[in-house]
Amino acid sequence: SSLLKVNYELDIQRNRAETSEVLKRAVVETDYERARGMVKGQLEKIRSSVSAESPLCQQLIRDLEFQYSSQREFQTTMTNVFMQHGQERATYSTAKTSSTNCYVTSGQKRYRSKFCS
Repeated sequence: SSLLKVNYELDIQRNRAETSEVLKRAVVETDYERARGMVKGQLEKIRSSVSAESPLCQQLIRDLEFQYSSQREFQTTMTNVFMQHGQERATYSTAKTSSTNCYVTSGQKRYRSKFCS
């Protein structure tokens, strides 16, 4: 039975990596409804995972649930998200993508606080 248990930390990283891959495919999909379907499938997969309640997975869920006003906005924002999760690095991100905040360094936080206070 211990062989059937999913490693919690590994599951978090699997959700992150798989989300990155799904978003990578979704942003180049020309059919916006199909792209949203890909995202919805990943959202359901995360929700049913062992690590669904982890802070990172909850942030991924919020990011994937966000309803964008256009396909272009979706593509622009989600391209940034999949690149950050794929590389586990933080670059510029909007307030809409909370899951990428886990990669922000203390220096980036100080710099951001100068302009976002």
